[in-house]
Amino acid sequence: MNKIPYQKLCAVIGYSFKNEKLLTQALTHKSSCSINHNQRLEFLGDAILNIIITRTMFEQYPQENEGVLSQRRANIIQGQTLTQIAFLLGLDQHLKYATDILNVTHRMMEDSLEALIGAIYLDSNLAVAQEVVMRWLHVLQLDTAPTNIHPKTLLQEKLQLSYKIHPHYRLKHHDVAQNLYTVELFIGPPLGITYQASGASRKDLEKQLAQQAIAHL
Repeated sequence: MNKIPYQKLCAVIGYSFKNEKLLTQALTHKSSCSINHNQRLEFLGDAILNIIITRTMFEQYPQENEGVLSQRRANIIQGQTLTQIAFLLGLDQHLKYATDILNVTHRMMEDSLEALIGAIYLDSNLAVAQEVVMRWLHVLQLDTAPTNIHPKTLLQEKLQLSYKIHPHYRLKHHDVAQNLYTVELFIGPPLGITYQASGASRKDLEKQLAQQAIAHL
C-alpha cells in the first residue's frame, strides 16, 4: 500500500494509524496466502464492536429491558450494516485477496470492517475505537449514534464517506447597515446542489444550511 492511497483511506476512515502494519493486516484476506491475514483481527474487532454498541445502548436507553436492548444491538451489528459501512469507507478498493476471486463478497467486506475495528483498538484504545465507530454509525443515521455532533461536521463526514467530496460555504453578501449576511452552501458533483440563506449571524446561517443539506441527502 503506497503512501498516497494510505493517507486518503485514513482520511475517510477518520483515524491515522501509528502502526501502519495493523492497517495492512486488517485489509489482507485469508485467501491472499499471507500469514499476516486479518482473521485474528476480525475475531478481536467483533468483540470490540459488541462492547461498543452494548455500552452505548446501555447508557442511552436506561429504561429499556435486556430483550429490547439485545434487539437494538442485533439491528446495528448485522452483516448488512457492517457491509454498507465497509463499502462507504472504500475498503473494497484496498482489500488484498486471492487472484482467483473475481469479486469481493459481502462477507469479505463485513470481516474486513471488523478487522479494521480490531486494528484501531490495538493501535489506540477502546475510547478511540468507540469514537470512530460511532462516527460511522452516525453518518448512516442509526439510532445508537450520539446527537451532539455539529451539523457542519456531520455534513462533511456524510459527503466524504458517500461521495468523497466536501461542502463549500461562501459569503455572498454582507449588508453592514442592516447587519444582514447572505451565505451560500455549494455541494459539487455528483450532487451539484446549492443552498442559500440570509440572516444576522454567519455562523448560524452555515449551521442552518448544513442542516438543510443533511435533510435532503
